[in-house]
Amino acid sequence: MKYNQVMRIAAIVLIALTVGVLSVYAQTGNITNSGTISNSGKIQLKGAFSGIPGAINGTVEYNNPGTQTIAASTYTNLTASGGTGDKTLTTGTTVAGVLTVNNTGKSLLLAGGTLNLTGAAPITVSAGTVDFSSGTVNYNGDAEQTVYGTSYKNLGTSSTASHTKTAGSAVAVTGTLTNAAVTTLDFSGYGFTGTGATFANSGTLKSSSTVAVTSGVVIGGTFEYDAAQTVAPASYNNLTFAGAGIKTFTSGATYSIAGAYTPGAAANVYTGSSIIYNGSSAQTIADVSYANLELSNSAKTWTIGGYRGINGNLTLDANAATSVTGGHNINVSGNVVVNSNLSTDSAVVFANASSTVSGLGDIIGSVMRTHTLGAATAYTYNNSATTVAFTSAQSVPFAMKLTKTNPSGYIANHSISRVYVPTYSGLAAGTATVALGYAYSDVGSITQSKLKMFDPTISRTTEIGSPYTRDTLTSASAYGSIISSPLAYTSIPTGVQIALDDRYNLYKATAASADWNIAATWDQNQVPGQYDDAEIVASGITLNAANSINSIVIDASGSLSIATTATASLTVRATAVTTALQNNGSLTVGSAGFVGGLTINANNLDNEKTMTVNNSLSTVLVNGTFTNGSSATLTNAGTVTVQ
Repeated sequence: MKYNQVMRIAAIVLIALTVGVLSVYAQTGNITNSGTISNSGKIQLKGAFSGIPGAINGTVEYNNPGTQTIAASTYTNLTASGGTGDKTLTTGTTVAGVLTVNNTGKSLLLAGGTLNLTGAAPITVSAGTVDFSSGTVNYNGDAEQTVYGTSYKNLGTSSTASHTKTAGSAVAVTGTLTNAAVTTLDFSGYGFTGTGATFANSGTLKSSSTVAVTSGVVIGGTFEYDAAQTVAPASYNNLTFAGAGIKTFTSGATYSIAGAYTPGAAANVYTGSSIIYNGSSAQTIADVSYANLELSNSAKTWTIGGYRGINGNLTLDANAATSVTGGHNINVSGNVVVNSNLSTDSAVVFANASSTVSGLGDIIGSVMRTHTLGAATAYTYNNSATTVAFTSAQSVPFAMKLTKTNPSGYIANHSISRVYVPTYSGLAAGTATVALGYAYSDVGSITQSKLKMFDPTISRTTEIGSPYTRDTLTSASAYGSIISSPLAYTSIPTGVQIALDDRYNLYKATAASADWNIAATWDQNQVPGQYDDAEIVASGITLNAANSINSIVIDASGSLSIATTATASLTVRATAVTTALQNNGSLTVGSAGFVGGLTINANNLDNEKTMTVNNSLSTVLVNGTFTNGSSATLTNAGTVTVQ
């Protein structure tokens, strides 16, 4: 056997030969093993190691001056030396102690596969370099470990209990960075470059230096910034700031947060950046002043502890209904897009005339404009369809509050379930056109063409802003609105509730000598129905068919005749009114040759002027109280029944 070429350690017959190495054992050729090696010293090898045990203690040094392949095994300590050729690690190699590189001018290569390092400080480079540009290096010791600073293709960190892996110098990853759930990978005060890398992080990544990653890359788990740093634009799960240093978000960059954002106590810089909360489950919005803020995918909550400003835009995507509490205003410098509802217990405040509200949702609460309100400009408020336009410029704040609640006297399929309240003071003289928006979900079987504005706390017969222009809905892809005629400010006094309803609508008969059943007779160019209220302003109005109305007021200048050319009847439903019929002009029931009938379903008939019941077949039935005033005249040739 030639010991300068090959050393054979063999089992002869059935007896295994054990070689115990207690000090340095140098071999200039190859080692072929088919027995047992117990090593507590050092084996130096310039050739190949075949038949290497699955685990080998002590130190094994591969020290060929030229290139050399390191056999796969679990080494206690492994040294690559020699200096004139690269050493190549074989896939599946584990080093439990220290991997030492003393290969002057050359590299220790990982040519694919995996290298597992379980020691506390597992890599020492005294000469030469390591080349981990392919394969995977795992720091998977169940202990605190130092991560060698170099460029990795794939880097893994893990442990079975909570441990921290800390970089010894700058780290770069070009492939995949994997960090286990209970593990913290701390890049410390050294830079981390992950441009082009992907992240499989379910633990914590920490840095107090420069972080460079591909914009928008998804980073799971938690990423913690611990010093005065620029925050890398990425799609984070949990984003945490620690330490006193100010963190700066890059202007023009977008940051996504799917979990929790913990901003710390420093006055971080958000200028020009966009932050998106896009978690698939409910999220809490961190209480800071953002540049651009977007909410998506799930319900959000935001408790405001003081003044908050959004220096850009606020966007709520579908399914991101958000509640804001704390009693403090949100000042928005840009626009608000609400494709789901934003509910606030204070106000959204616009200081810029260019700010708009758009989308298919509502700001439930108050929207205030503090800028100069220019003439003839329709400024949006609680939704895209709620606007106020002034005929002359105004320099005082004007607010509109929306409550998604049932107004007084609400009846399903007739009332819109929302109440608007304008608030202002000190407006200059002039008028304003008010448009109040409603959503497709509000409509049901409501007759949109009959919707009117009124103050539900006073009377639904007291219209606000008629005649109207209506923008009705046919699908859920837009907002409907009812738009007032120009209103003097005294017609929309501050603090007054405005509701929308299709029932108790006041229709005025303004065309003299006209037929009740002709649309042109009425100011709304529509014949009123049983849920509407009528005011007879003109004289000579005639009814020659069977009709129903909710209530009637006949003005001093008005007159109504029932049955002049044909038998006719009128039923007054008298719902939610005290006086069903108020006659301050002239009312005639029946005529020569034609039978008329008037039925008051409930409440009062008040005659203050002239009322005539002609011929014996004509009737008046009052299910309530009949009042004939001191200056009134009742002429009856038929039957008047009060019960």
